[in-house]
Amino acid sequence: MSTTHHQKAAFKQNAALKVTLNYLSSLDIDDLDEMVMDMAYLSVNTEINSTSDINEQERLLSEVENTASDVNNCGKEAQINFLVNNGYRAMLYAS
Repeated sequence: MSTTHHQKAAFKQNAALKVTLNYLSSLDIDDLDEMVMDMAYLSVNTEINSTSDINEQERLLSEVENTASDVNNCGKEAQINFLVNNGYRAMLYAS
């Protein structure tokens, strides 16, 4: 029985997720704090740049900072979940 293209793609996705989870689990909490903050800012960059209203920009920044702070205060598992759920993936390079 041959492996289908869909099965190969699913295997690659699972492998990427496993590498990502292992990598994120190996980091200390301070590194994860920064990564969560960076990912949170990335999630609103387009929205912030699309408005010239300084009050709206400040409101968006405040919301994202509160979200990141809440995630960071919930600990490592919450940080890892936030990063993975927002699209973070570690890259595996063979040497």
